[in-house]
Amino acid sequence: MLNSSAPPNMPPDQTPVEPATASVRFLVDGMHCASCVSRVETGLQAVPGVTAAGVNLATREATVVLAESAPKPDWAAVLDALGYRYRAIADGESPGTKALASPWPWVLCAGLSALVMALCMTSWTFPGSREVLLVASAVVVFGFGRAFFVGAVKRLLQRSMDMDTLISLGSGIAFFAGMWELLWGHSHHAGMHLDAAVMIITFVLLGRWLEERARGQASNAIQQLIQLAPEDATVLRQGVEQIVPISEVRVGDLVLLRPGSRVPVDGQIQAGRADFDESMLTGESLPVSRGVGDGVAAGTLCHGGNVTVIAQRVGDATTLRQIVGLVRDAQGTKAPIARLADRIASIFVPAILVIAAVTATAWLVLGPADSRVQMAIQAAVSVLVIACPCALGLATPTAVMVAMGQAAKHGLLIRDGAVLEQLGSLTMIAFDKTGTLTEGHPRVTAVESLDPSTPLSQALMWATSLARLSEHPLSRAIVDYYVELPDRQRLIPVQEFRNQAGHGVSAQIDGQVVELVREDGPAAGDSQTSSCLRVAGTPVIRFLFDDTIRPSARPAITRLRELQVLPWLLTGDREEVARTVGGAAGIEHLAARLLPADKLDHLREWQLRGERVGMVGDGINDAPALAQADIGFALASGTDIAISAADVTIMHGDLMGVVRAIQLSRETMQIIRQNLGFAFGYNLLGIPLAAGILYPWTGWLLPPMFAAAAMSLSSVSVVTNSLRLFWSPRR
Repeated sequence: MLNSSAPPNMPPDQTPVEPATASVRFLVDGMHCASCVSRVETGLQAVPGVTAAGVNLATREATVVLAESAPKPDWAAVLDALGYRYRAIADGESPGTKALASPWPWVLCAGLSALVMALCMTSWTFPGSREVLLVASAVVVFGFGRAFFVGAVKRLLQRSMDMDTLISLGSGIAFFAGMWELLWGHSHHAGMHLDAAVMIITFVLLGRWLEERARGQASNAIQQLIQLAPEDATVLRQGVEQIVPISEVRVGDLVLLRPGSRVPVDGQIQAGRADFDESMLTGESLPVSRGVGDGVAAGTLCHGGNVTVIAQRVGDATTLRQIVGLVRDAQGTKAPIARLADRIASIFVPAILVIAAVTATAWLVLGPADSRVQMAIQAAVSVLVIACPCALGLATPTAVMVAMGQAAKHGLLIRDGAVLEQLGSLTMIAFDKTGTLTEGHPRVTAVESLDPSTPLSQALMWATSLARLSEHPLSRAIVDYYVELPDRQRLIPVQEFRNQAGHGVSAQIDGQVVELVREDGPAAGDSQTSSCLRVAGTPVIRFLFDDTIRPSARPAITRLRELQVLPWLLTGDREEVARTVGGAAGIEHLAARLLPADKLDHLREWQLRGERVGMVGDGINDAPALAQADIGFALASGTDIAISAADVTIMHGDLMGVVRAIQLSRETMQIIRQNLGFAFGYNLLGIPLAAGILYPWTGWLLPPMFAAAAMSLSSVSVVTNSLRLFWSPRR
């Protein structure tokens, strides 16, 4: 097959008409738990003109789809009405890159809390110690913990509740109970109340600071991508070298690169030769030599040579910025497994308030007569504080954020969280041949004349005049062969050029119908692909092609079998060629002489049998199959339509990228399940313990400060567990 067309358009009466939409992105400050996410999503979806809205707790980012005909809302006012703050995404900012807060506020808070603990739990006294105790406690609770109370009031005004509600209620009740005991209870030591109040705030602040640090690590991969772009560039204008900010580089500028400099634009080398480190874009660790006429990408590193590059794409149009955008979009998506946590989050806080009220009532009725009030307060406060919707909200997005960053670091662009989840469930993967299992750079190995009445030079000229209009690798091979001929003729224009899907191309040349088609009959060698030039239906010339199997093909196929994924080869080439290539790659199951529609039929048949099917391809003819597959993989060396139809884009020719994507998915889903299991298990175990379920047998009641520590550590543990993806041995 020399060329094929894109999938045919649907008939007008079957084409779904969807309204034009635009996507808007911004950050939402003030979210701390899954309940916040649920509230913000509901509020955004209620805005007129909004067709969809999603919010990611780990990145603090909202993505809103707005009908283009709708007026642009004031997002700051919308979020303010919900009790949150709007923040625009700065240029170059990625999810999760909010500046890390200073630890000093927490250090000061911890110091005052230690003073309160010493005054409450020891016999240490001095003149005015009672007043110091009360003031220090108030500063911690209402000073350092002010944000919790402000947030709770905002939610109350909106007739809603979140984690701030639980924290402010827990610490507030403990503080006022301690103050009552201190001032009117005729006791210098305010029991377990004032120290519990300050330690709740201290542990929660520590937990959030640790969580911010962990989330900062989770976004590290995309930050490394962003930092690849240099801040300035050396350009040659009117024969004079100038160093200008990257924002001032324009298409057509001549950019000078020296050893050790990063490429600021996408462009083509005009002079010189050097090696380029493309590892952060493609995952390929070895430098690649580039010379005159070769393309270079922004963010790559120049080694061992001086080159001059003409800028072809600058700013947001560069490959680097497009990759950053794709990864940023993917990190902001949710995996379907997160839906359970979202449903629970919508009722979590009200349910905890009910449980706390029931707990307090039970202790007031059933507790020991001499301490029932104190124990009721302690148990209710512990229940309020230990409950943690934060862990539920962070369980999925943190793992997705780390996984997407790691994928990009190794040259894999995964479209969204749903694709990441589905990758690990694949049971079969079909591979195209040319440009997928092979290098995609076939060369003409032999030319056979089939019609003595037609001069070979004329037949070659006709074939090349036709082939130059095709993008198929075999057509390019014919053109490359022809330009190397010393006695080549001048090419001529053709009329009525047509793609024949799955067969080849045809046109009118000198008033005759000329076709360049795939040859189905036997050729000189079983390992070679052949095509034939026909003039008015008469075979005139035959081309024999050879292509090189990708070095990574056989290791990738072997590893897929170990992962219990069955590989297939689907190709439009002859069966003899398919068997030769399949044997070299280690693929036993194959189907040959397939049109694009035939590939679709194979995929549909497997899917009807219940298989989860992936498709790996790179050509225009692969686009329908890539779209039909449960997961489509496209090599970045392929055509734009193939990449746009794919769910996973492999930025290099290494087929081990398919294996890595599947492994990454399975490891990510394992971690997400662990996170959700930990979050659910933590609450199922912690809340009854805080309520005092063990007291009848052990006489032990969970102190509120321990509940606060456990709550904070639960969120940190979920994020830290997600960070294990950084150190996975899969790569």
